[in-house]
Amino acid sequence: MGSGHKPDGDFRHATYFRTLKWVSATGDALPPSRKISEWVDKSNVYGFKNHHVVIRQRKGYTISFGGPGGYCGG
Repeated sequence: MGSGHKPDGDFRHATYFRTLKWVSATGDALPPSRKISEWVDKSNVYGFKNHHVVIRQRKGYTISFGGPGGYCGG
């Protein structure tokens, strides 16, 4: 999935999601809170970057992820 690059801030390199919203139990779309934890279980093969709100490019709340993949065994 993606190009095989870890996220580096250039949206042409890794997979990204933009304009993210959280959905409440009542079905309301809410902006993400600032209390988001970032965790990658196999950081040797995958990366994750929380860009928060990207105003300059009008992407809204954005995250990117990806990596070269490969053997993930432990």
